[in-house]
Parts: sequence; C-alpha cells; structure tokens
Amino acid sequence: MTVNRSKLRGWAQVLAQVAAVLLALAALVTALKGNGTTKAAYEEHDKAIVQNQHAVATTHEQLEALRAYVDEHQNAHEAIIVELPEAGTGRAAILAVGTDASPPKVAPLPPPAQSRPFNAL
Repeated sequence: MTVNRSKLRGWAQVLAQVAAVLLALAALVTALKGNGTTKAAYEEHDKAIVQNQHAVATTHEQLEALRAYVDEHQNAHEAIIVELPEAGTGRAAILAVGTDASPPKVAPLPPPAQSRPFNAL
C-alpha cells in the first residue's frame, strides 16, 4: 500500500489545525474562569482609589477652611483708597489699614506623624 506524500501533508496540516483550535479553546476556558491574582489586583486598586478620594476630600475641606480664614481676616481690616500725588500717574493706590481686631483664631492641626530614623527601614 503506497501512501501519497500530499495526503500525508494534508493530514499533518489538519492535525495541526485541530491542535491549534483545541489550544485556543483551552486558553478561552482558562481566561473565562479567571484567577485570584487578577481579582486581588483589582481589589488593591479599588482600595487605592478610595484612599485617594478620601485624601482629595480632606484637601478640599482644608482649602475651604483656609479660604474662610483669609476672607475673615480680610474683612476684619479696612481698605482706604488714597491718591499718591508723587507717583504722577493719577492712579489710586489701596492701602491696608490695620484695625484693633486681632486676626481670627486658627484651628489647631493634628500632630505630625512620628519620624523614623534613616536606617529604620
């Protein structure tokens, strides 16, 4: 019984194609099943995002408190417009004149974190 070379090549190609399809299906099933490392990475990213959102909210609150402090401080002082004849430009200048009122109280900041020595890490 003689076997033609072209038939052998054809069967080899069919076998290679079937093996490739099986490998692709195995990869698809593995990808759909998922693994724990991907889930752990997503959970870690979620934690970082929540921490970042909390930090942004805290910074926003501190910025609002600073703006309120500056506004209160500015409103506690009077501004007088005075002409400066020696300037020669005819423009008015604004001079801040202090009042007897002391600046508003500032809320105390939390104590700084404990510092570590250089070689503690």
